[in-house]
Amino acid sequence: MGRRAAAHRPDSGCPAPWRPGKELEQWGYRAPFDLVEVADAHIVILASYVTTDSGTGLVHQAPAFGADDLASSRAYGLPMVNPVRPDGRFFPELPLVGGLFFKEADRPLVEDLAARGLLFRNVPYEHGTRTAGAATPR
Repeated sequence: MGRRAAAHRPDSGCPAPWRPGKELEQWGYRAPFDLVEVADAHIVILASYVTTDSGTGLVHQAPAFGADDLASSRAYGLPMVNPVRPDGRFFPELPLVGGLFFKEADRPLVEDLAARGLLFRNVPYEHGTRTAGAATPR
C-alpha cells in the first residue's frame, strides 16, 4: 500500500533514498549495540504490524518478549536470545545495562546512542499489548 522504510548507509553518513520495505528484506545492517552476541541476526525482516504510520517503519525485534516478534523472527529463522533474567533484570555481566531492570536500561541505552551520534529521535512509546513475562521491579 505504498508504505516505505528508510535505510541509512553507515559508510556514507547520508540517508539512502526511500525504498519500499519489500526491497530492504534480508538486507544486513550494523547493530547499534554489541552487548549480546547474536550471529547472523542483523537483517531487515518484514512484518505486517510494522508501518510508517507512527514512526520510521523500522523497529527492532525482541522474540523473547512478544508473540508478534517471536512469530516474525521464527519466520526468518532468527535465534531467540534473552539477556534478561526471570526477575526482569539484565544479566550482570552485560556492559552498560548489567543488573538493571529492563525499563531502567532505557536511559543509559538512549544516552549511549545519542553520545555516538546514532539517535534519530527518542519518543516514549507504550506498547499496545502486555509484554510477555514482564516482571515488576523489587
